Order: sequence, then C-alpha cells, then structure tokens
Amino acid sequence: MATDHYTRPHSLQALPVRIVIPVALTLILFILTIFLLILPQMESFMMDGKRETTRH
Repeated sequence: MATDHYTRPHSLQALPVRIVIPVALTLILFILTIFLLILPQMESFMMDGKRETTRH
C-alpha cells in the first residue's frame, strides 16, 4: 500500500519567492502603466491645450 503523504515546499525558502515575485511584478506593471499609458496621454492633452491657447 502506497503511503499518501503531502510534501510541503520548503516553507522557509519558498515563502520569500512567493511574496517577492508577485510584488515585483505588481510594481513593474504599475510603473510601465504610468510611463507607457498615463504620461503620454497627459502630454497629449497638455500639448492640445497649448495649441488651443496659441491659436487664440
């Protein structure tokens, strides 16, 4: 009869990796969102406003 025992990952070694990777990915995605989506859109809005003020 095969013994069915649960093998836990080495909790002291796996825990930092299981915490650090999601946090690092979250920070990277947040920073990329700011630099690739929000800042270019803000620049576009500001330039459009500047063009409008120079026309009038």
